[in-house]
Amino acid sequence: MRAALTRAQYAAGAGAALALLALLYAGVGALVLAQRLPRLRALVAPRAVLADKPDEATRSEIDSAMSMSPGRRRRRDSTATFDSSDNSDTDEEEETGTATTDVTGTRSPTAAAVTTAADVTTAADITTTADVTNAADVTTTANVTNPADVTSTAEAVDVHAAGNGVTATAAPPPQYADGSEAGPRTVYVIESDRAQPTDSTSRPFGLPPRLNVAALTRRRGRVLAARSDRYLYTLYTVGLFYALPVLQFVAAFQVVLNVTGSLDVCYYNFLCAHPLGGLSDFNHVFSNVGYLALGALFMLQVRRRKLRRRRKPRHEEYGIPAHYGLLSSLGAAMMMVALLSASYHVCPNALNFQFDTAFMYVLAVLSMVKIYQARHADVNARAHATFGVLALLIALVVWGVVGGGPLFWSVFTVLHVFTFLLLSLRIYYVGQFRLEKQSVQEAVAALPSRGLRPLYAPRLVMLLIANAVNWGFALYGLFTQSADFAGHLLSVLLCNTLLYMVFYLSMKLLHGERPRWYAWLFLAAGAATWMPALYFFVSGSSDWSATPAQSRERNHECRVLQFYDSHDLWHLLSALALYFTFNALLTWDDGLAAVKRTDIAVF
Repeated sequence: MRAALTRAQYAAGAGAALALLALLYAGVGALVLAQRLPRLRALVAPRAVLADKPDEATRSEIDSAMSMSPGRRRRRDSTATFDSSDNSDTDEEEETGTATTDVTGTRSPTAAAVTTAADVTTAADITTTADVTNAADVTTTANVTNPADVTSTAEAVDVHAAGNGVTATAAPPPQYADGSEAGPRTVYVIESDRAQPTDSTSRPFGLPPRLNVAALTRRRGRVLAARSDRYLYTLYTVGLFYALPVLQFVAAFQVVLNVTGSLDVCYYNFLCAHPLGGLSDFNHVFSNVGYLALGALFMLQVRRRKLRRRRKPRHEEYGIPAHYGLLSSLGAAMMMVALLSASYHVCPNALNFQFDTAFMYVLAVLSMVKIYQARHADVNARAHATFGVLALLIALVVWGVVGGGPLFWSVFTVLHVFTFLLLSLRIYYVGQFRLEKQSVQEAVAALPSRGLRPLYAPRLVMLLIANAVNWGFALYGLFTQSADFAGHLLSVLLCNTLLYMVFYLSMKLLHGERPRWYAWLFLAAGAATWMPALYFFVSGSSDWSATPAQSRERNHECRVLQFYDSHDLWHLLSALALYFTFNALLTWDDGLAAVKRTDIAVF
């Protein structure tokens, strides 16, 4: 195979893509520098409520009170035998009197949750917090009238969340039809609804009639940050162990192609495949540079926001909780897409097609997790569970591409429908529904009392639409049984991500929330780049699921600069579309920075 272009044409083709990316970098840098101007900074900077800084006297009083508190657990020092950051994911708190709850207020089975008479000494032991800068940050106070009334089951304890309008009241264990008990449970009551009787039978799992972000963000900021960072660390680990065998695999394919000269080994677009060095198809490999450059740029933007938030901490009772680790993982996953897609295009064929789509699945799933986490910080999926699901999806892709057939499609259809139904119940009941007898009984018991009146109507409408779409995908796959299962699964995930974004944005507008002007620009730019990108994706110039001879019938000439074909344009445009979409996710809640979390709705 010989080069069909001159060196100048190679330089022009590669330089055009690099110039476009450099122009985008320069534009972002110019906007960052321009924010130093007071007039422009007022247009861009969120109107946030900063955390109060206590004076030295107040700080010394807090430190003195905490040092005298016998019930406070000591922090690990740097000589601990395991990473102390692991403790941040155990849902425990540093202070004895700081109660931790999930959405239903159920106390964590920790030393902090089980309060005895010996632990209750003075009010200072209960209400003092070590890591707060303002008394308003002390959000949980145990109301104990008599030490004898304090029991290990916390049945007589009222936990009042200061400033968030929510009261968590311990309720006796509910009785089911078979006489079994679900264990102690705490029912949330919105302060504005206290005058109204609370019917626990009509509100399954003790859920309130209206949800706000304060009720679902009970964990401390340090705990939430550690959970979010764990997504990034897990992605680094998974990406490293996934990418190394991929590189070895495709390098061996390229060697076999160079030695044998067989054109049936790799499914190139031979009419627009330009070799360079040891690569038989340099342009398709190089066009992935957009994912790499823009993923790195997005990670730099997230890091800049994180450093600015660290210099000027915000009040924890205002705005959407920050999840910088999860946002950074989106940029890192985009960079992994560049590496794996480039590896696939070294020698594209049926055996390694999953390399091209594996981290596209990761991007779609992490995007949905990010949207959900914004208003469900305490009940969001953990990193290990999320990547466990992704591992199962990759295993299904391998089975579908290599094996396929009626048995596979039947199994996948059942898994698809059942999994999405279970996920819908988890989302509707705010993470409280579990696939167990007691949860099913409680959900069913609430149906007769509520009739046709749903507990959360907008959430139910969204889930009904999503279920209809996923049922349609499942039946379509079962009837067609396409050989391109990897593409089918990618379509399912991307469609669900788009549906969730549209739902989230629609609910923001219905609740009177208005994204800032630059968030609208990112959304418009994302839509403007996604449409042509998808057009070039569906008009591909090769087909690995067909025979090599059939695939070559789809080959066509280069479209741009005699260097890039439709798939190259898909790479470049989809990289831009992902970048603008991630910026929209990063900024569309900036307008809530000065709104109390008790006034921010959950949907």
